Amino acid sequence: MNMDENTKDTLGQLIAQLEGQKLPRWSELPDFELYMDQLIALMERYFRGYPLVDPKGLTSSMVNNYVKLGYMPAPVKRKYSRIHLAYLIIICTLKPVLPMNSIKLIMEAELESQGSYEELYDRFCGYFEKTVAATSGDAYAHYAENSDVVTAIFRSALRAQAEQAVAAKILESVPVPEKDKKHK
Repeated sequence: MNMDENTKDTLGQLIAQLEGQKLPRWSELPDFELYMDQLIALMERYFRGYPLVDPKGLTSSMVNNYVKLGYMPAPVKRKYSRIHLAYLIIICTLKPVLPMNSIKLIMEAELESQGSYEELYDRFCGYFEKTVAATSGDAYAHYAENSDVVTAIFRSALRAQAEQAVAAKILESVPVPEKDKKHK
């Protein structure tokens, strides 16, 4: 089954959208504290136009649960800082493909080895942008020369599955941070 022109155009638009996707760097995050409604509104703005994260998918209940379950630091006097924004951007981006406990483990291990929220976050942004650009460029090259819908679906789905399996295997080698070893 061949791709019709409408599907090719839609795919081309998606690829262009992905290629231009950027996350704000640490220095671009607000350096003042935010209340919950401001935090949610800012997160919606950061992910507007990014097709893989629902910009309206983050709720105050979710944020409260992330804090309660230890996935991110607690706010100070009900106000959120750059650190909270960085956590939420990473969580919202990775949550569709990794369990929350794995995201927490990765972030804690990285903070234990690097020690800086800024370095962790900016490094994540760089990986995000390189990966999205490489994937969209590869997809464009492949789909430009192959117009078979089923092949395109198989290729994308199987590639995503293989990448997820690689991530899961690598995750097994991430050391458990010292503070979590005490709880076991």
